[in-house]
Order: sequence, then C-alpha cells, then structure tokens
Amino acid sequence: MHENLKERLREVHAYAVTTFRRDDPFKLDLDGYASNIAFMLDRGVKMVVVGGGTGEVNAVGRGRTG
Repeated sequence: MHENLKERLREVHAYAVTTFRRDDPFKLDLDGYASNIAFMLDRGVKMVVVGGGTGEVNAVGRGRTG
C-alpha cells in the first residue's frame, strides 16, 4: 500500500453522501455534493470516500450527472 495512503487512513476520514437534485431525483446534485465535501474538509477530514458505504456506486450509472 502506498505510504501516503497508509498515513491518511490513520487520520479522520468520512463517507460522502451522494446527493441528488430536488427537481430531478435521477440526476446528481454536483453542487450539493461539492458543498458537502468542502464542509467535511473544512472541519478536518483528511480523506473522503466517494461512492462507497451505502451501495450507491452500483445504482448510479454514468448518465446520472447533474
């Protein structure tokens, strides 16, 4: 495993919640997603896991971008 990754895994890390648009729940809310990630990073999270933890990576296809 890469040494930098090993070090980061020792720090605070979090799973980002995948956000969807209110006007079209089949499309990702990329602005909301970016805002959530910025919120976590501003509060000391050193590593953000995207598309993991709740299985949404299997439910979201490539055509679901905002």
